[in-house]
Amino acid sequence: YLPPPIRESVQLSFRHTPRLFKTPLRQSTKKREEEFIIKNRSKLRDNALLVDTDVSNVDPFWLTTKGDEFYQHGDIVSAINAYSEALNADGRMVETLLARAACYLDLREADPCIADCMAALKLSDSIETRFETDEARLLFQKKLLTTLGMAFCMKTEHDKALELFHSVLQLDKNDHDAPRNMRYLETLMEVADLKAKADKNFSMGSLEEAKENYSKAEKLDPGHIQVLMNRSAVCLAMQDSAACSKDCSTALDLLSKGKPKSDSSACALANILHPTPCTKRKWQVILLCRRSAAKQLSNDLRGALADLELAKGITSNDDDVAVKSIAKDIENLKAKLNSIKTQDTITNS
Repeated sequence: YLPPPIRESVQLSFRHTPRLFKTPLRQSTKKREEEFIIKNRSKLRDNALLVDTDVSNVDPFWLTTKGDEFYQHGDIVSAINAYSEALNADGRMVETLLARAACYLDLREADPCIADCMAALKLSDSIETRFETDEARLLFQKKLLTTLGMAFCMKTEHDKALELFHSVLQLDKNDHDAPRNMRYLETLMEVADLKAKADKNFSMGSLEEAKENYSKAEKLDPGHIQVLMNRSAVCLAMQDSAACSKDCSTALDLLSKGKPKSDSSACALANILHPTPCTKRKWQVILLCRRSAAKQLSNDLRGALADLELAKGITSNDDDVAVKSIAKDIENLKAKLNSIKTQDTITNS
C-alpha cells in the first residue's frame, strides 16, 4: 500500500469583521449598540468603522422612529441627535423638524425651536403632499403654529405669539387649546406691563407705587412667581417683614408644586412657561435667603437660620460664590445665637 503524496501546503489568512465596539457581536446587545451610535453619531462621523455598521446608511424614517422612542423615555438630547441625523438624510421631513422643535421647546431653547418651525413652514409643498388625509395635515399645521407661538412667548415676543394662536383658531374654529392659550397670554401681557411699571418704580425708589403695581399684577395672575418675588423684595426694603415672609412662602409653595397638571382645564402655554429645574433652584435659594432676612427683622433668628440652611442644601455646588456667601451668613447667625444664649445664661446666674 502506497499512501497518497503529501499535498502542497497553502497559507490562508482571515480576519474578523471590523466592529466599532471591542466586544463580540451579540444579538442581545445589538439594540443598545445602535442606540449608542445614534446618540453619539455626530462624534463618530469620521470613524472608519462606522461605515461598516448596519446603522450607517439607515432610513431617515427609522431614525425618526428612534428619536420618538428617546423622546417618550425622556431622553431629549438623544432624541435631538436622532432627529438631526434623519434631517441630514432628508431635510424635507417636516414631521421630524416639528419633533425636534418640540424637543428644543422642552429644553426651553427658543431660538433653535423657532428656526425648526420656520424651516417647516417654508416647506409648504411638503406639508401639502406628505399627509394622506386633510385631518392629519390640519393637526400638523395646528401643532406647528402652536409650538412656534410658545417659542415666541419664551422670548417675550407676545404679539407674534398671539397672532400665531389666532391663526390656529382660523384653521380650526373648534380648537380647544388656542382660546385657552390666547386668554392666558392676554393676561400675561397685562401682568408683564404692570410688572415692568413696578420694576421701574422700584429702581427709582418709589416703593409704595411699586408695591401697588405688583399687587395689581398679582390679582390678575396669583400664580405669577416673579411678581411675588419682586413684591417680597419691595416689602423687605419697606421693613415689612410679615408681608415679605408671606410672599416668599407663597412663591416657594408654588415652586414646590411643580408644573400645572395637564388636565382638561390646564393651559399648555402655562406648562411651557413654568421655570426649568435649574431656574427653580435659583429662585428657591433667593426666596429662602430673603425670607431669612425678613425673619431676622422680626427677631426670629432660629427661623432665619433654618431658611439659610435649607438654601445651602439647595444651592448647586457649581455656584461657589453663593455657597460661600450663605455659609458665611449661617456662621454669623450661629455666632449671634450663641452670644444671646451666653448673655441669657449670665443674666440667669
